[in-house]
Amino acid sequence: MPQELNSLIIDASGQSTLLGKLLFAVIVFLVAKTLSFVLKRLILKGLKDVPMQAKYKTLQQVLFNALHVALYFIAAMLILDRFGVNTNAILATAGIGGVALGFGAQYIVRDVISGMIILAEDQYQIGEYVTIGAVTGVVEFVGLRLTKLRDFGGELHIIQNGNIQVVTNRSRGPQRAWVEISLPLNTDLKLVGDIVSQVSEQVKGEFPQIVEGPSFFGITQAKEYTMTMVVKAMAEGAKHWEVERELRKRLIQSLSEAGIKLPENYGMRSE
Repeated sequence: MPQELNSLIIDASGQSTLLGKLLFAVIVFLVAKTLSFVLKRLILKGLKDVPMQAKYKTLQQVLFNALHVALYFIAAMLILDRFGVNTNAILATAGIGGVALGFGAQYIVRDVISGMIILAEDQYQIGEYVTIGAVTGVVEFVGLRLTKLRDFGGELHIIQNGNIQVVTNRSRGPQRAWVEISLPLNTDLKLVGDIVSQVSEQVKGEFPQIVEGPSFFGITQAKEYTMTMVVKAMAEGAKHWEVERELRKRLIQSLSEAGIKLPENYGMRSE
């Protein structure tokens, strides 16, 4: 029986029969599939203590795909070689084609590598407010090749990761809330200080994101008829704009109620 089975797989000249080639193909395919599964499990086991944030999931998926493609490519070459196909010619053609594609795809490769670095280093995430080059906005998408930002005007900016050189992440760490208001030159500064303290306490109680202030920074400018006062605060989570708006609104209202007549074109600036 073993001799009969052997004759079905190998012919009299010692070459594999069609059945033998098909059996070889099945075995190679199963080995590649098993290796892919085992290596994937080993990778997952090695990363079990790593927090599965979006960046790690993306990198993990890229690694799995590359491993999958490499194993099945090797399996395909072994099977084709057993069927008598000149795999050297295929590899040579693939090499020439790869060179040709390399010249056209070098920017894509650059973008993908840059995207992997951005994800690995956690430079920014979806929902964060960042400045990339000359564009400032909220991150809507982070991929291996592209980053998408939505600015305050509603316009969507699509940036190739390979073109990103400088990133300013404005959503991490405290950001400055800076309010400037022009006052008449003869304004009672003690009264202004009391009003600022009162308003600051109110605003601080409503914004737990405030980590410093608000406080009366001082008078930063004095002109012939006006002077400029500044109120400063530090807030987490890109809440500094909301803090600025609320401070400005309440300060103007409280100063007016106290009888301080603000100049018609009082100067205000926020950063």
